[in-house]
Amino acid sequence: MLFGLFFLFPLYAMADFSNRNLIAGGRTGQAWANLVADEALYQSIVVSLLLAFFTVVAMLVLLVPTMIWVRLRAPWARGLVE
Repeated sequence: MLFGLFFLFPLYAMADFSNRNLIAGGRTGQAWANLVADEALYQSIVVSLLLAFFTVVAMLVLLVPTMIWVRLRAPWARGLVE
């Protein structure tokens, strides 16, 4: 429970702070709407997400066959791969 709170509380705090209207009070989603309103910022977010996706795919393409090969053909190298 404490472990989950450790990771979830910062996400909650970020969402809470980003939805506040500090000048007029209350809540607004304007900060989140501005993320897609500015074309340059939107393109930067898209590029960042694509880079993250392709990095995960590249790691899986490289690591899964290597781990299978080590498991089946070279068990002595298990410590090196892990």
